[in-house]
Formats: sequence, structure tokens, C-alpha cells
Amino acid sequence: MLRTATRSLPLLALLGAFGCSRQGDPLPWISEHSAVVRCESPGKRPPPPAAVGLPAPPVPTGLFARQLDPAALDALGYTRDAVACATLEAPTAARIDAAAGLRAIIDLHDRTSREALRAGGRCTCEIARAQGVRDLVAACVQTPTIGGCDPTVNAAEVEQAVAPLLVALEDVVLPWMHWRLVGATDRPGWFAAHINEAIANHDGGSLVYLPNEPLPPRADAAVRAMLGAQDVVAVVRQDGGRALVVAREFDGLLVLDHFRQPLASPERMPLVARIEAAQVSAMAALLSPGPPRPPLARLGEGTLMEFDRLLLEEVDRAAVATGALLGIDAELPAAPGPVPLVDRVAYVAPYGESGRVLRVEHALSVDGLAWAQTLGTLPLVGNLGALGLSSELELPSPPTKVRVAGVKPAKPVVVAGRFVLRDTATARWGIAGVYGFPTLANLLEIAAPGALGGDLSNWRIDWPGTDLPSELGAGQPVASRAFEGLQRLVAAGPYRLEASFDPRRTRLVIEVRPR
Repeated sequence: MLRTATRSLPLLALLGAFGCSRQGDPLPWISEHSAVVRCESPGKRPPPPAAVGLPAPPVPTGLFARQLDPAALDALGYTRDAVACATLEAPTAARIDAAAGLRAIIDLHDRTSREALRAGGRCTCEIARAQGVRDLVAACVQTPTIGGCDPTVNAAEVEQAVAPLLVALEDVVLPWMHWRLVGATDRPGWFAAHINEAIANHDGGSLVYLPNEPLPPRADAAVRAMLGAQDVVAVVRQDGGRALVVAREFDGLLVLDHFRQPLASPERMPLVARIEAAQVSAMAALLSPGPPRPPLARLGEGTLMEFDRLLLEEVDRAAVATGALLGIDAELPAAPGPVPLVDRVAYVAPYGESGRVLRVEHALSVDGLAWAQTLGTLPLVGNLGALGLSSELELPSPPTKVRVAGVKPAKPVVVAGRFVLRDTATARWGIAGVYGFPTLANLLEIAAPGALGGDLSNWRIDWPGTDLPSELGAGQPVASRAFEGLQRLVAAGPYRLEASFDPRRTRLVIEVRPR
């Protein structure tokens, strides 16, 4: 452990060098690695109805913000009527590629366990416990204490068996699931003073550590190192040690960084903890914002939810790269659905509209750009086929089942939360949802003739104020979570949907508002 802590000391200087222009502004923290951007204004008002159930990856409860509920943000200490943003930071391609080496580490872990057991016999676990490496012998992870063992017998042999694994773990690279919550605060010290109230918003268990307070012996190297960094006001261990939150205050900002370890089977979890301890400096480097990238919509004009398809693909690729920790050895499953026409999607519920209006900005992909150029000005009525979109909308598929090592009975199981794009409403409705427009238009023409208008480049639908038809998935368990708030709004009164392209046809904008 001393070796790990010593290697982590440079992060103090690294964190001390962090800085961000535009005091109190979260915009510079939205980077070219931000796969998801969700922004809200803290306060006492409820979330806008049109933004409920939007098909975008959810913010983890470990950020204590309850899906960016304005009241929860206010309780954390963020400035009312300012803007706070949560982002999912995708790991770099280099970090994902390096994680492919985990397979060799898993093989070495198994070999180490066999050799240690051969060297120490029935007392191997007690010998390893005395040496502080019991967690590195896979067979000892869930083995009860054996009395009557002398930990000095065969100690050198067990130490020799474990040594190669200890050395190898120092250089393993892991891609963490990294979420960040950032915004202005006008109450310095509030977050740390009220942290015990905030942790009630996360049901996974939390251990709070504060600077300048005595640390219990169980505080690990990552917690100790982060507590000593500049501007840190609290560090929180969550979910049985599998997640870490680092809270900082500086330049009028409150910044919460949430790191979750890759999913792992029980016997591999100690490996992940060791790797994290050896990579504290790498984790600290991720606390700094990357090169900025503006979102599709302006911050502050309303509730914003945006995601980037290609970066979400990278997050999914990271899940596959770390699959060896679950005993899963598979390639990245093919993305379901038709050819994606969009690269980025942003949902905006503008302020001043009582939460009843939703605007969707689509940044078109290469295939989407080619598709948009084919659309002319023929009337939409009678020419829906000319849109070049499928008339059948696939409903979200059930989560993919995989075989996980160590899980009994040995049959395929669902690994919840493994992917952020595949097998989610984000893929089916957020990215491929535009393919459902002809289905919606055809159904409406039957139910309310004359409600369809516009042309192939400017679509218009006047919805009469009834429930969405079952053909679009209304009432089905998975689909009901997509656009749940908007479904309720359009069922309660007349609504209009209008869609158009920008002059260069690089964006498709859809707006839904009451008539």
C-alpha cells in the first residue's frame, strides 16, 4: 500500500494546477469527451413535464441530484437561477484499447491462485492474510478463516507466488465510468456541511470523508490522496467501495466527479480495487476538463439533455474491453436498428413555456447528410414514402443476456447497466426514433384526416389530443419510459409537431408545442 500511495503523490501538484476561465460558468466543462450533457437550473420548481422520460442515459444517483431535479440541485448548494450541468465523460480510445490487457491479468490471477494454494496448502489464505495479499488469491475471496494455521510456514513460497501479480497490477489501465456535475455555487462550504443530508438521495451506501478530519484505517489510498488535493471539500466512497465521488469548490464552482469501477465478478473485484489504487494519478488527471465543445443548444434557455452517439459507442466499447472482469469474452454487439441518421441529439424544454414545449435538435451523421439532400418540396400528404424512412418502428429490445463467470446457475443473465447505448431507449427512440415519423403520420391521417401538412422538408402534424396509438409503443413497459411526460401532455390537449432543416441541411429540428 505504501508503494501505491507514494506513486500517487504527484497528483497533488496536478490538481493544484487546475483552473477554468469564466468564473462560475459550467460551459467550459462541456468537452469533446462529453458523451452526455444534462443541464438544469436549480430552484424549487418541479422538472418540466415535457422533459420527463426523455430517452437519454440517466444521471447516477451517486451525484446526489435525483436526475438533476431542481430542488435537489438547490439542496446541494448550487446557485438558484444559474445553470448546473451533468456530463458523462467518455474514456479515450487509448485507455479503452489498453484495457484489452485485462485478459492477461485475469489469466495471471488464476495462475497466481493455483500456485499460492500449491505453496501454502490449506493455510494459504491465512498466510496471504498476514502478508496483506489475501484478496489476490481468488480462492480466498469468499473462504472463511481457518484456525490453527501458522502464517510463517511456507510464507516465502506464497509471497513468491503472488509477487508477479502485484507487480503487473501497478501498470494496468482501467476506463472508469466518469460522470461530472458542475455549476455555480453562492454558498461556500454548504455542500460539505450538508453532505449527510445529500447522501440520502443515493441508496447504494456512502462513506463520507472530510479534509482535516481523522481518517479511519479502512480509508484507502485513493480516498487519502484525493483528500489531500487542493480545493477538495469532501470525498465519498459508495456502493461497497465500487464508486468514488470527489467534491471540489473553487472559482465560484461546485464540481462533483463520480467514478464507478468497471463491473466485475466477486473474485475479480479485489483486482479492480488494487488497480484503482495504483492509478490514482490517472484518475486525478480526469478531474480536469478536456478541450471544450459547445452543446447544440445554448445553456440557460431551458432544461437541456444532449447525447453524442459516437461517444456513447466508446463508452459501450469500454464495457466490452473490461468484460474479462465478468468472465465475458465477446466482441461489441452490433448496434440494433436502421442506419443512424444522427450523430448528436439535444432535447430542450425552454423556460417560460410552463414545461409544455419540447424542441429536439438533431446533428445529422454522414448518412443523415446524404439523406437530407434527397428531400424536396413535394407535399407531405401522399408522399410519405419519398421520405426514405421505414414505415415500421421497432420497439426497444429486451436487454442482452450474457454468461457471467461465478454466477450460478450457469445460464445467461442480464448484466444491468453494462451498456449505455445498446439495448436502451436511447438507441431505439433517441437515435432511431425519426424512422417512426411515417408510422405516426399514417395513423394520424386515418384518425384525423387533414391533420398532416407541410412538405418533405418541412413536416407538420396536428395531434388532436388523444393517447398515442399502441403501434408506437404507448402503454408498453419499456416504451412507456420514453417520452413519458410528452405522452401525457399530447393526450391531454391538441398539440402540433413541426420539423424542418437548417439552410445547409446539417440539422433536423423538431418542435412539439400546444396548439
